[in-house]
Amino acid sequence: MSGNEVVWIVLLAPQAVFVYLPFMNRWFGSEPAGVLGWTIPLGLAIVVFLILEAGKAGFRAYQRVRGSAGGR
Repeated sequence: MSGNEVVWIVLLAPQAVFVYLPFMNRWFGSEPAGVLGWTIPLGLAIVVFLILEAGKAGFRAYQRVRGSAGGR
């Protein structure tokens, strides 16, 4: 198991416990999330991920162009 898999388990396990276990729902006055409750945050996370990756790709392209300009 790599470090990233461990992080996912550490992050998702407590979240699932909080969202789906009935005694946690009673303690915090919450209720289990439905499909929409997961798809909206997931969709937003994908949008943020794509924006950040596009920004990194643009920065790398800029660095390549700047580096090949002859070091002015």
